[in-house]
Amino acid sequence: MNVVRVIYLDQNIVVDVCECMRSSKQHARSEQRALRLQIERCVDEGLAIFPYSEVHLSETANVSDQESRTEQVSFHDARAVEVNQLHAILEERPVRFSRELAIHRSPLTFEQELPEPDLEAKKQRAESFKGLAKYWAGKLTRDLSGTIRHREVDGIIRLILEDLTNFLRTGTFPLRRIFSKHNDIHSELCWHLRDRGSAKPFEGALCWLQTNALRIPSLLIDFLATEYVAEQFAADAKFRRKVEKAETDHDANDIEAAAH
Repeated sequence: MNVVRVIYLDQNIVVDVCECMRSSKQHARSEQRALRLQIERCVDEGLAIFPYSEVHLSETANVSDQESRTEQVSFHDARAVEVNQLHAILEERPVRFSRELAIHRSPLTFEQELPEPDLEAKKQRAESFKGLAKYWAGKLTRDLSGTIRHREVDGIIRLILEDLTNFLRTGTFPLRRIFSKHNDIHSELCWHLRDRGSAKPFEGALCWLQTNALRIPSLLIDFLATEYVAEQFAADAKFRRKVEKAETDHDANDIEAAAH
């Protein structure tokens, strides 16, 4: 039986294998060209897919080289993974990996899929994670283990409510927020409940998430990884990490990679 593998590539590697075919970038890039050919072979033969994470989309949006941005189209967006798993749970089907379902198909071009460039987003994400690390550093391991996953669920719900409040107050909804992971899942739940006659699908979707979010494998992996990282900052951690030396932007990227 053919086993389809999911392989996550660091953004630097993605850029290298996209740009290496350009005549201006070909010098001394034989290894990258060989890697690109192997990637294309694996995709064509159904041996592997290479998901394009939400972090990648954000970083690509900030690439100033237009040609480089356009060439990064061979790597599939992984945002649809959570939604596919959600539907399997709602329809009481086993959550199984399928190459065809994991590939995000959209009527938009890759360029249209990209969020608005936001040079501060990566910095803000890293600083936000570092703030959490400082909080965790004052806790004991027993206070973090089995706890953070539930706080992450609470965080999803808080973000959904914040987005709604901001929309009602300002009348605007930034594209990067519309297509965020938490809003994708909540929107799908709303449609599911509406189709079944719910009079309050918005509230019902929030209640479902509060109770069932950890049944979605990709979310659970994301939150368990966050919990694992948190335990490394705990005051009684055996191999404790120091917050001031932590590369929290890499932590955030690696956690999302693991989830995808």
